[in-house]
Amino acid sequence: MHPIACLNTQLQLLGPKNLYRRVSMAQADGEFRELQLHINSLLERLQVAFVQLGEFSAKVAHELKTPLTLLRLKVEQQAGQIDPDFAELLQDELKRLSDYVERMLFLARAEQGRIPVSSESFAIDPIVDDLIDTYTVLAQTDHRSIRLRYPKGCVVQFDKEYFRQILHNLMSNAIRHGAGPILLCIRQGASHTVLSCINAVNPGAKTSTLGVGLGLRLIQALVASVPGASFSTTRRCNHFVARLRLLPGAAVPTQ
Repeated sequence: MHPIACLNTQLQLLGPKNLYRRVSMAQADGEFRELQLHINSLLERLQVAFVQLGEFSAKVAHELKTPLTLLRLKVEQQAGQIDPDFAELLQDELKRLSDYVERMLFLARAEQGRIPVSSESFAIDPIVDDLIDTYTVLAQTDHRSIRLRYPKGCVVQFDKEYFRQILHNLMSNAIRHGAGPILLCIRQGASHTVLSCINAVNPGAKTSTLGVGLGLRLIQALVASVPGASFSTTRRCNHFVARLRLLPGAAVPTQ
């Protein structure tokens, strides 16, 4: 069984960023060699499909960007000849589509490893407090609440601006697709700081689509660029759990 154990170990290390790797089984029987050939052939097809899909997504988003911009400019130019309420509605919808296209472009670049992600030590308290204040107002309009548990003075090693973006995506996802109270919990350990966002699953949500949204894919792509960081999503009973693991940072001097 040693060749199978060796194969399992190699397959567990494979991901979107290293689909170019191939498996090997030294000193294996002919049947295992044949299995190795089939798996490597499958990995090659997956690599090609993944690259083509990323390039197609980026191309589609790029092609949509120009006509949407032109439409917004034309609506602005014809503002005096269009009903003001209708013009405002058109501008809002076009802006929403433009923002979505921008996110698709950003995601495509991130998944292709073309987004520079820095790594610095920073305290997360100000970022968490600032965003939670905003999302608490949004949650209250839907008769929901946000519960926050985290140690003061928690410092992590990551990209500060992208951490803000990740937290924004987590909270947006919880409010848009979840139900009931939202729990944001941060645990500081010796080797990792773990941020968990937990909320009940909306009864109308499709199980097959949980954890595959654009915002969560963007988090996965950004986190994959930083050594020592990881992101995962799970469903426990009727709750959706998104967990971000970051390396602890060096002490930040107080001002």
